[in-house]
Amino acid sequence: MTAALMGRLRSDGIGSRALRSAGITIAGFGMSQVLRLGSNLLLTRLLFPEAFGVMAIVMVVMMGLNMFSDVGITPAIMQSRRGDDPAFLDTAWTIQICRGFGLWLVALALAGPAAVWYDEPMLTQYLSVAAFSLVLNGFNRPGSRRRIGICARAASR
Repeated sequence: MTAALMGRLRSDGIGSRALRSAGITIAGFGMSQVLRLGSNLLLTRLLFPEAFGVMAIVMVVMMGLNMFSDVGITPAIMQSRRGDDPAFLDTAWTIQICRGFGLWLVALALAGPAAVWYDEPMLTQYLSVAAFSLVLNGFNRPGSRRRIGICARAASR
Protein backbone atom coordinates (compact mmCIF):
# COMPACT_ATOMS: atom_id res chain seq x y z
CA MET A 1 0.00 0.00 0.00
CA THR A 2 2.72 2.47 0.96
CA ALA A 3 4.88 1.62 -2.06
CA ALA A 4 1.91 2.03 -4.40
CA LEU A 5 1.04 5.39 -2.83
CA MET A 6 4.65 6.59 -3.06
CA GLY A 7 4.81 5.50 -6.70
CA ARG A 8 1.61 7.36 -7.42
CA LEU A 9 2.87 10.52 -5.70
CA ARG A 10 6.08 10.49 -7.76
CA SER A 11 4.39 10.24 -11.15
CA ASP A 12 3.65 13.27 -13.33
CA GLY A 13 -0.09 12.72 -13.81
CA ILE A 14 -2.79 15.14 -12.78
CA GLY A 15 -3.99 12.78 -10.06
CA SER A 16 -0.57 12.62 -8.43
CA ARG A 17 -0.22 16.40 -8.62
CA ALA A 18 -3.62 16.73 -6.97
CA LEU A 19 -2.59 14.28 -4.24
CA ARG A 20 0.67 16.15 -3.60
CA SER A 21 -1.16 19.48 -3.48
CA ALA A 22 -3.79 18.09 -1.11
CA GLY A 23 -1.05 16.70 1.14
CA ILE A 24 0.76 20.04 1.25
CA THR A 25 -2.50 21.87 1.99
CA ILE A 26 -3.46 19.46 4.77
CA ALA A 27 0.04 19.60 6.29
CA GLY A 28 0.03 23.40 6.18
CA PHE A 29 -3.38 23.58 7.83
CA GLY A 30 -2.32 21.06 10.47
CA MET A 31 0.84 23.03 11.26
CA SER A 32 -1.11 26.28 11.54
CA GLN A 33 -3.48 24.62 14.03
CA VAL A 34 -0.54 23.26 16.05
CA LEU A 35 1.05 26.73 16.12
CA ARG A 36 -2.26 28.29 17.14
CA LEU A 37 -2.64 25.80 19.98
CA GLY A 38 0.93 26.41 21.11
CA SER A 39 0.53 30.18 21.09
CA ASN A 40 -2.71 29.93 23.06
CA LEU A 41 -1.07 27.68 25.63
CA LEU A 42 1.81 30.13 25.91
CA LEU A 43 -0.55 33.09 26.30
CA THR A 44 -2.51 31.34 29.05
CA ARG A 45 0.72 31.04 31.02
CA LEU A 46 1.91 34.60 30.36
CA LEU A 47 -1.35 36.50 30.83
CA PHE A 48 -3.63 36.61 33.81
CA PRO A 49 -7.12 35.20 33.07
CA GLU A 50 -8.85 38.57 32.66
CA ALA A 51 -6.32 39.76 30.07
CA PHE A 52 -6.60 36.48 28.18
CA GLY A 53 -10.38 36.90 28.12
CA VAL A 54 -10.16 40.48 26.86
CA MET A 55 -7.77 39.44 24.10
CA ALA A 56 -10.10 36.59 23.18
CA ILE A 57 -12.92 39.13 22.77
CA VAL A 58 -10.68 41.34 20.63
CA MET A 59 -9.69 38.42 18.41
CA VAL A 60 -13.29 37.23 18.02
CA VAL A 61 -14.40 40.71 16.91
CA MET A 62 -11.50 41.05 14.49
CA MET A 63 -11.95 37.57 13.00
CA GLY A 64 -15.69 38.14 12.70
CA LEU A 65 -15.13 41.38 10.82
CA ASN A 66 -12.50 39.79 8.62
CA MET A 67 -14.63 36.78 7.73
CA PHE A 68 -17.84 38.78 7.29
CA SER A 69 -16.22 41.12 4.79
CA ASP A 70 -14.16 38.61 2.81
CA VAL A 71 -14.74 39.51 -0.80
CA GLY A 72 -12.60 36.78 -2.38
CA ILE A 73 -10.03 38.95 -4.11
CA THR A 74 -7.30 36.31 -4.38
CA PRO A 75 -9.58 33.60 -5.85
CA ALA A 76 -10.95 36.18 -8.27
CA ILE A 77 -7.42 37.03 -9.41
CA MET A 78 -6.49 33.37 -9.79
CA GLN A 79 -9.58 32.59 -11.86
CA SER A 80 -9.45 35.69 -14.02
CA ARG A 81 -7.82 35.70 -17.42
CA ARG A 82 -6.39 39.10 -16.50
CA GLY A 83 -4.63 37.69 -13.43
CA ASP A 84 -1.22 38.75 -14.78
CA ASP A 85 -2.33 42.27 -15.77
CA PRO A 86 -0.65 44.86 -13.50
CA ALA A 87 -3.64 47.22 -13.77
CA PHE A 88 -5.99 44.43 -12.65
CA LEU A 89 -3.70 43.55 -9.73
CA ASP A 90 -3.43 47.21 -8.73
CA THR A 91 -7.22 47.51 -8.72
CA ALA A 92 -7.50 44.43 -6.51
CA TRP A 93 -4.86 45.89 -4.21
CA THR A 94 -6.79 49.17 -3.97
CA ILE A 95 -9.96 47.26 -3.06
CA GLN A 96 -8.01 45.39 -0.39
CA ILE A 97 -6.70 48.67 1.08
CA CYS A 98 -10.18 50.23 1.12
CA ARG A 99 -11.51 47.10 2.80
CA GLY A 100 -8.82 47.36 5.49
CA PHE A 101 -9.67 50.97 6.26
CA GLY A 102 -13.39 50.17 6.23
CA LEU A 103 -12.93 47.30 8.66
CA TRP A 104 -10.88 49.50 10.95
CA LEU A 105 -13.64 52.14 10.98
CA VAL A 106 -16.25 49.48 11.76
CA ALA A 107 -14.07 48.14 14.56
CA LEU A 108 -13.72 51.67 15.96
CA ALA A 109 -17.50 52.02 15.89
CA LEU A 110 -17.95 48.65 17.63
CA ALA A 111 -15.28 49.26 20.27
CA GLY A 112 -17.40 51.50 22.51
CA PRO A 113 -20.53 49.33 22.54
CA ALA A 114 -18.40 46.20 23.06
CA ALA A 115 -16.69 47.82 26.05
CA VAL A 116 -20.07 48.68 27.57
CA TRP A 117 -21.51 45.24 26.79
CA TYR A 118 -18.62 43.38 28.43
CA ASP A 119 -18.19 46.00 31.18
CA GLU A 120 -14.50 46.35 30.28
CA PRO A 121 -13.55 50.01 29.68
CA MET A 122 -10.07 49.17 28.34
CA LEU A 123 -11.62 47.10 25.56
CA THR A 124 -12.18 50.32 23.61
CA GLN A 125 -8.45 51.03 23.39
CA TYR A 126 -7.44 47.40 22.88
CA LEU A 127 -9.88 46.86 20.04
CA SER A 128 -9.01 50.16 18.37
CA VAL A 129 -5.28 49.45 18.39
CA ALA A 130 -5.57 45.77 17.46
CA ALA A 131 -7.98 46.54 14.62
CA PHE A 132 -5.35 48.75 13.01
CA SER A 133 -3.73 45.50 11.92
CA LEU A 134 -6.67 45.17 9.50
CA VAL A 135 -5.44 48.35 7.80
CA LEU A 136 -1.90 46.99 7.63
CA ASN A 137 -3.14 43.68 6.24
CA GLY A 138 -4.96 45.64 3.55
CA PHE A 139 -1.60 46.79 2.20
CA ASN A 140 -0.54 43.19 1.52
CA ARG A 141 -0.73 42.43 -2.15
CA PRO A 142 -3.59 40.00 -2.76
CA GLY A 143 -1.16 37.32 -3.90
CA SER A 144 2.21 38.03 -5.41
CA ARG A 145 2.46 38.11 -9.17
CA ARG A 146 4.82 35.16 -9.12
CA ARG A 147 2.42 32.96 -7.13
CA ILE A 148 -0.52 33.92 -9.32
CA GLY A 149 1.51 33.24 -12.46
CA ILE A 150 2.50 29.80 -11.19
CA CYS A 151 -1.11 28.98 -10.33
CA ALA A 152 -2.33 30.23 -13.72
CA ARG A 153 0.24 28.11 -15.56
CA ALA A 154 -0.65 25.04 -13.48
CA ALA A 155 -4.35 25.54 -14.12
CA SER A 156 -3.88 25.91 -17.87
CA ARG A 157 -2.13 22.53 -18.21
